[in-house]
Amino acid sequence: MSTEDTPQNQDTPQSPRPTRRGRRTPLVIASVAGAVLVAGGGAAYWASSASGGTGQAGPAKGDPPPLALDSASIAVGEPSPHRDRYHVVGTLPEGPRSAPVYRPAGEVDRSAVERLAKALDVSGTVRSDGAWWTVGTPGPDGRGTTLRVSRTGAGNWVFSRYGGGDGTKCPLIDDRPGCPSYRGGADGGDGGSGNAGSGPASEAKARQAVRPVLAALGQPDARLDAHQTYAAVRVVTADPVIGGLPTYGWQSRLQVGSDGQLIGGSGELANPVKGASYPVRDARTTLNALGGDGRTMRPLAHCPSAPTFQQKGDKAPGGGGIAPCEPAPTGNRPVSEVTGAVFGLATRYSHGGQVLVPSWLYTVRVPGAAGTAGSTSTIAGTAVDPKFLRGSRPPAPKPSTPGTTAMTLSGYEVADGGRKLTVHFWGGVCSAYEVGAQESDGAVRVSVTAKDEHPGQICVKIAKDFSKTVTLEKPLDGRKVVDGSSGRTVAPRQDAAQGQ
Repeated sequence: MSTEDTPQNQDTPQSPRPTRRGRRTPLVIASVAGAVLVAGGGAAYWASSASGGTGQAGPAKGDPPPLALDSASIAVGEPSPHRDRYHVVGTLPEGPRSAPVYRPAGEVDRSAVERLAKALDVSGTVRSDGAWWTVGTPGPDGRGTTLRVSRTGAGNWVFSRYGGGDGTKCPLIDDRPGCPSYRGGADGGDGGSGNAGSGPASEAKARQAVRPVLAALGQPDARLDAHQTYAAVRVVTADPVIGGLPTYGWQSRLQVGSDGQLIGGSGELANPVKGASYPVRDARTTLNALGGDGRTMRPLAHCPSAPTFQQKGDKAPGGGGIAPCEPAPTGNRPVSEVTGAVFGLATRYSHGGQVLVPSWLYTVRVPGAAGTAGSTSTIAGTAVDPKFLRGSRPPAPKPSTPGTTAMTLSGYEVADGGRKLTVHFWGGVCSAYEVGAQESDGAVRVSVTAKDEHPGQICVKIAKDFSKTVTLEKPLDGRKVVDGSSGRTVAPRQDAAQGQ
């Protein structure tokens, strides 16, 4: 068996994945596609184990079914190394006695994708591409306007608009005429506030730009935050209201260029359905358990889901040599002040899928290090009575070499009498990819792994359609192709299938 590359682009530098470390991490400007590739989109938070075994009595007959939440790295009863100390300023609310969970149900409908594509101004027919709905077509170098939506689960979507309207390539690194959405240089943009050459679009202009998208998502009342800017790009985050409750983690992130044009975005398209109701604890009881009983989550501050761009030589906001959203080195943590709490829904995972769980959303004021200002963030604590919680196991990924990431395959095609198998997948331009195949009588199991090509270098964090080709020992000849990362059967590419 031999392998060969089918290159789709020539970009190579890779920025490091956001991991817990004491040194400063280089930042990159995110086409929001990177957010889904790395984190699946949504707010960033740390989640501890939700497995059972605390010795508490289980639900009585007639109670709602146990709520299974995926376990993480810390066992129940084991102190969390990330545990903070909190001081409550004022009083915390009691809240309701019970509240329902919300889950995505069924497959994302084609018509919903069409509405979103229209709002994002992505032209073309919605087509099925394996586990995804796809609209638009990347150019020969991977650039172009595209929308991809997961057909199942939360309906995670990724929108990318690369290049200028006149066909100019806009790599987001070098100032170049014809790239009004990415840079602050001269580009012939409009003359209003926030036009090209004068920095990012105004908050008001950015909010106005995202309104049609939120309407298409069915989230016209979402809470907006438009304060974040990266180079000449303004990022608008939208947290929807579901079941009359604010949410944390079920979030849309939209990037607006200096000319007011939408250039990227990500979020969830599925409409969560109301499920069983569970007894919930008050805000004080939930706070007391944060970081200690393995049933809570803690954010990495209020930070974007994807890495962000920073010019060489720029200083990280907040000082201290720590990149934004990267935890400070461990040690004695200062006391954080809890200044308020609201009852809402926070995203957790159950059997690998997203679920919105009744939670308390706390406003926390964290003191800064010596000589630096503090910050305010939100933490989410699961409010469901622990006796109704059980552990679940997400689908086990295929083990990979440390420092590599297993990629999800989106389709395949065959050539050379069935002996050359080309698999397709979406990946970042900053990684190098390797493919391997295991053959049996009934199937060919294909695994593609990604590895940082140039760790520590600034990189354009965008996603492209890649392909890798492997030469089989014998023709495919009706055998199914299996994704080594998930164990799922891979469908042939539609265009390839129609041509066969």
